[in-house]
Amino acid sequence: MNAESLTWVAIGLASAAYISHRHMQQKPKVIYAPSAQKEVDPTRWRHDGTQPIAQHDGNHRIDRDTYAERELQMMLYP
Repeated sequence: MNAESLTWVAIGLASAAYISHRHMQQKPKVIYAPSAQKEVDPTRWRHDGTQPIAQHDGNHRIDRDTYAERELQMMLYP
């Protein structure tokens, strides 16, 4: 055998040993209990009717109220 064949045999043996070693290792299975601090509170997005409703473009409020609309709102919701 020449030197190149021996090099590929050594590479093959090293990679086979590495792969078999990785498959033999068992990783511990960690089971985490749910954290109460990380739970999402759905009441935080609840709308109870007191929040003002407005259209937004990003952080900028779009005011489309005209004088007639404001007067109508004042008549309907005193």
